[in-house]
Formats: sequence, C-alpha cells, structure tokens
Amino acid sequence: MKKSAFLYFASFVIITIIIAPSMIAQSIDERLHFSPLDYAKGYVQPLVDAFGANLNSGLYQSADTEGDLDIYGGIKIICTFITSDMQTFNTVSPYNGQTSTTATVLGGNGSDIPGTIPSGAPNKYLSGAAAFGNVKLVPLFVPQASVGNYMGTQVMIRYLPAQNMSDVGKVSFWGFGVQHSLSQYISLIPLHLAAQITYQSLTVGDNFDASAFSLGIQASKKILLITIYGGLAYERCTMDLSYNYENPVTHQAQKITADFTGANTFRLTVGANVNFLFFKINADYSLGKIPVGSIGIGVGL
Repeated sequence: MKKSAFLYFASFVIITIIIAPSMIAQSIDERLHFSPLDYAKGYVQPLVDAFGANLNSGLYQSADTEGDLDIYGGIKIICTFITSDMQTFNTVSPYNGQTSTTATVLGGNGSDIPGTIPSGAPNKYLSGAAAFGNVKLVPLFVPQASVGNYMGTQVMIRYLPAQNMSDVGKVSFWGFGVQHSLSQYISLIPLHLAAQITYQSLTVGDNFDASAFSLGIQASKKILLITIYGGLAYERCTMDLSYNYENPVTHQAQKITADFTGANTFRLTVGANVNFLFFKINADYSLGKIPVGSIGIGVGL
C-alpha cells in the first residue's frame, strides 16, 4: 500500500500513530480535496497541538553540563494523551451554512454534512484516527545525541538523513540545542542550573513545513545513581500545510495554504534519570496546555 504525505505528516516520519491503512492510503490532496480552509484548520489543529508538544519534549535529562566529557546517544519515546476535546470541533456546512459538530483527525466517524449535496460532492465530513481503532496516544520516537562539556556547554542533536519518497517528495528532519551551565557562575547552590535553547525543522515534500523552538531553564540534583531534574520552558511550534482544494458547489479549484501554531506556549517538567554503568534511562512529565510524558533510553559516558 502506498505511503502518503498524510501518513508522514500524522506520524512525523517516525511517529507511530496507529491509523488504519484505509485512512492513510490517501494523500493530503485527496483527503482534503473538498475541504475549505476553516474546516481543514479545525480538522488538523489537534494533531498539530500534539505534534508540537511532543517535539519540544525529552530535550534533556540533567542540568549538569560541567566537569568531564559527557556523551549521550539514544531514543526518546514521547507521548501525548488524546483527550475528548481534541477529537471533535464545530464546522459550517459548505452547502447551507449550518453549524455542526464532527470529528478531528484524532476523532471518530465524521458526521453527515447538512444541506443539499451537489452531484459528486461528499455527504460526510472526514473521519479521524479513532474511527479505525482505539487510539489513545500520539507517540513520537526521536533519535537524540549530545556531547559536552566545554566551558559548561553541551550540544544536543536530533537528526534523520533526508529521504526521497516517491509519493511525497523529499523528507528531511534535523534539530539542535545548546545547554549552558548557570550554576558555574553562582556559588553555594546545591543544585546544577542550566539554560537551554533548541530549534527543530521538518520538511515533507511540497505539503508540509514545520519548526519548533524552545527556551528554558533547568535544575537537577544527583543522588547516588539517580538524578532528579526539572525545568520551565517557553515553546512554540508552527506548521504550514498546503493542498489542492476544489469547491464542492462551484467546482472552482485553488491551492490552499494553512498556517498552524501549536497550543503549548509554556511547560513545567519534572523527571528522573538513572545511570547504571554506560546505560541511561530517564522519564519525565510535562504540564502545559497539552501534557506530555517521555522516556529516554540510551548509552553514554
């Protein structure tokens, strides 16, 4: 079965969101072909919210960027829990202007479209992922590496080699961050303090461009093999989506471009990291408008 731009958008290439093949078989142009801009925004927005929250998670597992050489490589497993308000939205019928409630991309079956249906036009709104299975999470799997600590500074990298997909075009993803020690400038504090700035970018063919930014302050304390850490961050995720739209009434065609901004702007994170020989396992939970949990599994010095 062919892969689609919608699959790569919904799953960020390596996101494993469980969406049935019958849903993802269509390209974004096919799926949103009869969907006006306002409808497309309401339909896709909850996935953008979850995606942005996930992408800005799991960025660190300690605030200690001082001392000897520190090298880390591993996988971050990140999950946003789908709530009921992420599964439905209100939209206006293109046929008679009546407002009704229907499914988002994370919701269930699409409702009937009110009004007189023109020949060849859809009579139901689009269904979401939950119509094809019991989808409770939007997960994200991200490869991540970091190296430090020169002058109290550590560099973080997220990267996937660019790939040419026959049906969606070129897919590329990269991200980087810089974490710098603040505690080295402040004496008599029994905690490690650091500031971090990160930026990430995703491009999928001509359909999607996404970027994520985070700026935060972290604190951590190591007790034997366990490091307790937490942080406060400002974040932003934006996405551009484009597709070919046909008005279902007039059959006039046009190119639609939609701009999205993720719901999260601030988050509070608490977590713990366990170091055993060369193995590192961490878990944290972030409170924000979209709560997120993450687990990191890796190796390092």
